[in-house]
Amino acid sequence: MTNQMKNIEKLVYAQTLLCCFLFVQLKAQPQNATFRNLASAQGLPVTSVTDIDQDAFGFIWIASWNGAYRYDGRSFKKISKNDGRYLNADKKGGMWITFDSSVGYYDAYADSIREYRIPNADRYGDLRVDNAGEVWVATLEGLLRFDQQKNLFVRDDRQRSGQTNRLLASAAGVLVFHFIDKSNQQRFIGKRNLKGNYEYELYPKDLNREGKDDYFKNAHQFFILPKDSTGMILVNDFGWAYKSFDKTNWTFKRLPKNEMIPASSDIKADPLGNLWLNHIDTLTKINIVSGNKIAYVHDATNPKSILPFRSQLFGCEMFFDKQGILWIPRFTHGISRLNLFENDFGLLLDESGSPIIDVLSTHESSDGSFWIGSRIPNNGLIHFSADRKIIKRYGAKSFESPPGKTISKDLSHPFPWALAESRDGSIWVGGGHPGPQMGGVSRIRPGTDLITRFKNDPNDVTSIIGDWNSLIRVDGSDRVWLFSRQGMCFIDPATEKVTRWKKEQF
Repeated sequence: MTNQMKNIEKLVYAQTLLCCFLFVQLKAQPQNATFRNLASAQGLPVTSVTDIDQDAFGFIWIASWNGAYRYDGRSFKKISKNDGRYLNADKKGGMWITFDSSVGYYDAYADSIREYRIPNADRYGDLRVDNAGEVWVATLEGLLRFDQQKNLFVRDDRQRSGQTNRLLASAAGVLVFHFIDKSNQQRFIGKRNLKGNYEYELYPKDLNREGKDDYFKNAHQFFILPKDSTGMILVNDFGWAYKSFDKTNWTFKRLPKNEMIPASSDIKADPLGNLWLNHIDTLTKINIVSGNKIAYVHDATNPKSILPFRSQLFGCEMFFDKQGILWIPRFTHGISRLNLFENDFGLLLDESGSPIIDVLSTHESSDGSFWIGSRIPNNGLIHFSADRKIIKRYGAKSFESPPGKTISKDLSHPFPWALAESRDGSIWVGGGHPGPQMGGVSRIRPGTDLITRFKNDPNDVTSIIGDWNSLIRVDGSDRVWLFSRQGMCFIDPATEKVTRWKKEQF
């Protein structure tokens, strides 16, 4: 591998670290938060929302008692007919959907669902995709793993016989679940480590209950949550406890003045050390270490407050998306969305004065202007001046564009996933969409309205190697590197010649 390739790898790694650092450094939302609500008036086709997820292409999925829907930011497409209560995205662009006693897999490229029977299924059992891409289902007889070769779910070896539920997959690759031993009905915290070995740990005595000798699990409500990638958190009516996977001692915490945890439909932990509780007419944030809390309460006179929520229905799952937005199902009313790290102050505004949301990419040019790529159909790429005025918008009228190299006034694809700049000031835009032959790369030259578009042509080995390019980098020789699922290639801006990367050539 040459120094050029090593420098590219270092650049990609450094930028990834920078994104993680910026995410951690962002400030928490103030108490006068602005919620952006999605209800029937905004086109939400169903308000009995039970779960939300985001696929590898960036689309938001909404599960409900009336089926699963895919949302592109403007319109909804119903994917499963009359069922689909919970969702789990994989890294291939597909979506696993939990039905009553089975699960379905939606293949984005085939645009179809294949349903799998689950032996000894629990109704709407927990399904998780771990960080290695393995798919797991909790059942009345233990954990099942999806065997790709057999194309069915099989019981994993080495585990005890018993019931599993409340399954979670930690970022460290550890599976955690609630386990009921079949022989004596005793309750345990089950763990499966990276080597495939199982451990069963008794729940701790609940030190949040003074003068009582009771286990943490024995409470009206009970949640198991991941603690970043290092451990887990237990939450019940009396407080919470947390520890690392490699430790034996728990740290116990509760609210000041021995206040009880409100009955919640769901509780989630964010990367900044907070618990988020979805409960009647309120969303509550609690700091895991200090116990300090902020409550966001529905206000019928304020359309930017959180939607009402009258039910204590367990199982309405909240979701953190890739842009740092918390999606909060408010059963029978719709979905409230909260940007955890910003309020409207400082956000870029469009011509109507509304904040630009669902941003996919950003780039600051050498002349001080900057570019924002968003998932806004037709004109999602916006060029701003240094004083935050819109210079021009770019977009595409269709998800389809011709293969090979073409010239147009439109981008090759409406969604600008990646942005980069070569020495002559050209902006390179990478696009992509769930479906083959959708995406490509567009070159916007300074001082012209014409855009050069590059797409894969199966009959031309000198075309770019793949169409969904979510990462573009420019190296020290001004070569524009494109990274797709099919491989890497680079374009020489001077000649626009495409070179497909082969390891033996470098």
